[in-house]
Amino acid sequence: MAPGDDIKDLERALEALRRREQQLRHIADAMPALISYVDADRRYRFVNRQYETWFRCTREEVLGKTMEEVLGAEVMARGAPTSTAPSAVRRRTSSSRPLIQAARAG
Repeated sequence: MAPGDDIKDLERALEALRRREQQLRHIADAMPALISYVDADRRYRFVNRQYETWFRCTREEVLGKTMEEVLGAEVMARGAPTSTAPSAVRRRTSSSRPLIQAARAG
């Protein structure tokens, strides 16, 4: 192995990861659904374009913030998702619509 081969391998792996991440973002942005990833600390790590549109914000304004910071304490107190499992998937139902509308208005 020549000097620098490890660095070149790392650079290739990082570029492949960037491409895959971009592909995932394009797919999520094309979905007609709100998609977000919230970690175990309840901080937003990913939101798609539809999420930005619905909540009238940019990714930069949401990423890294807690659910309470984004949705507001009142919405969280009224029953926003409480699971701490990052992989929890929920279908938005008509019963959750008032919570989301309140968050949008706030």
